[in-house]
Amino acid sequence: MLYVQNEEIDVMLQHTNLDLEEALKPVRYPVYRGLVGWRIFFIRAADVNRMSSIQSLADMKRLKAGQGYTWPDTEVLKSNGFYVRSALDYQSLFKMLDSGRIDYFARSVAEVKDEVIKFPSERFVVEKSIVLRYPTAAYFFVADKNQALADLIALGFENALADGSFQALFVRYFGDNIRWANLQERKIFSLSNPHLSSKTPLKRKELWFSPDSLLQDSLLKENLPNEDENL
Repeated sequence: MLYVQNEEIDVMLQHTNLDLEEALKPVRYPVYRGLVGWRIFFIRAADVNRMSSIQSLADMKRLKAGQGYTWPDTEVLKSNGFYVRSALDYQSLFKMLDSGRIDYFARSVAEVKDEVIKFPSERFVVEKSIVLRYPTAAYFFVADKNQALADLIALGFENALADGSFQALFVRYFGDNIRWANLQERKIFSLSNPHLSSKTPLKRKELWFSPDSLLQDSLLKENLPNEDENL
């Protein structure tokens, strides 16, 4: 943040919060289309039936969530009334889950499929019936006085939205993860995010992922040039 403020670097990508938007100029186009706010869980394999019986947000709040100490979703869960135990590193959360200190820890749909492949275990599985969803955005940020660069990045996003390449790139990189998560078959529990600015463009539906939009976006992907062609 200080590097951007001092213009030692021009731009950074970061999940937004009120303090960051006060210090820097956000370019309000959610790079990941809010996908990081779609959360599914690692649980103990022995708890599959227990978790599938959950029917309400109130049921979820009776369980103990585990999260990284500095992860932005930690504060989101706490502000929504969840009981959260924090760890300083990712691997410690598996140890907490194994010992029963927590009942689950939530990971974004964007990352959990790859983590299952990277850290296979017979003791832990990904829960299949629930998804937590809250609005969140990762923006490009520039120095507050660098309006010209902010305008240029915004123009690039608008052009990519107009020709469909923004949505198509999203499917290229995250489509397999989304389909693997099978969101259409899950109960969706929606949370609020008190750390999100009132200026967040939530009404621009084309900027945000929804399970219903994936098929349409996938059709756009078919007309997207290969990366080698772009080079």
